[in-house]
Amino acid sequence: MRESATRSNPDSHRHEDGGERRPFYRHHNPQSTRHIPGGSKPAVTTVIVLTALVWRLVNSATGRNFIAVRDNEVAARVIGVPVLRTKLLAFAISSFIIGVAGVLWAFTYLRTVEPAGFNLDRSFQILFIIIIGGLASMRGAFLGAAFIVVFPLLLSRIGAFAFGDLFDSGVLDMSQRIVLGALIIIFLIAEPSGLSALFDRLKRRIG
Repeated sequence: MRESATRSNPDSHRHEDGGERRPFYRHHNPQSTRHIPGGSKPAVTTVIVLTALVWRLVNSATGRNFIAVRDNEVAARVIGVPVLRTKLLAFAISSFIIGVAGVLWAFTYLRTVEPAGFNLDRSFQILFIIIIGGLASMRGAFLGAAFIVVFPLLLSRIGAFAFGDLFDSGVLDMSQRIVLGALIIIFLIAEPSGLSALFDRLKRRIG
């Protein structure tokens, strides 16, 4: 009877000491991903809400204090901006936003929390997003993130078309590092404002 019950329920297992059987639950069920709190809809909603709040903050008196301290701390202090309080507030708000981003990254993309998901490469990737997209620009952050996501796909397609099977995953990774490094140097020297400034120039020319 016990052997037949085990055969009829493949998701169950028996202890080696002959104890009672307990169901073996799989770690991931594709049919139940829509019920996971870290789904795509809550993530997109969170990004939209945070973007709206940050945009409202930047266009307020507090945001103008942020910009004044960023551009010239001495001049901001002369005109009466509380520099220390402004810096502490900026640090607290940015830390909160980064914390929310880490939660979304862990539970929306990784589906778990592990040290390997927050390694040094991830920190460099965020830095590349800011530099390529444009410093001190909300739109630049989105443009940089889109570029970092789309660029490896385009590079893999171009490499596969040009070199065929010789362009494997190892060559793709090294090529990506080389091209990104060169782009960062070019942006820092030629266009520190990144893709956001290029987008503004293109829009003015078209308009």
